[in-house]
Amino acid sequence: PPPPPPVLIARPRPPTPSRPVAGARRCALPAGIAAATGLVVGGVLAAVEGASVGSWIGLLASGALASVVFVALNQALAALLGNVGRAIGLLVAVLLVATGIVATVPAALTSLRDVLPVGSALRLLTSIVDPGAAGGAGDAVALVLWGLVSVAVTTLVVARRRSVRVEQLLRA
Repeated sequence: PPPPPPVLIARPRPPTPSRPVAGARRCALPAGIAAATGLVVGGVLAAVEGASVGSWIGLLASGALASVVFVALNQALAALLGNVGRAIGLLVAVLLVATGIVATVPAALTSLRDVLPVGSALRLLTSIVDPGAAGGAGDAVALVLWGLVSVAVTTLVVARRRSVRVEQLLRA
């Protein structure tokens, strides 16, 4: 008798293994664009304020840091909440513009701005332009922490979505 036909067993594709180098490359473009944008903002602020050489360096570095942190935070919000997260990121930008332009801002909006990274960025840049103003190193540390937490949240959310649980394999 002829041999039985081969049996094909359906197997789900395993999740793609993590590739740290590829992931870092994908993050480099948004971070690079953010850093360049922050450098432009810092440079414009330094030129408008007639800053010293030291202040130029501080404004350029602070602008780049703030911009990269904003992009990391928006990425974390989008990864965690999808379109709702993107909308929240947009509202934070609107909050910064509104509290920076309008003179009669309600105290609640100013307080909200101050606990978000936009408040730290604003105080940091202001402290460089006006050394007597509040802010400085503590706000730079706060921005770095916001950035690190944002990157961690994005990484965890993406890793969780890329993983396959045993229950999912058994159902397949």
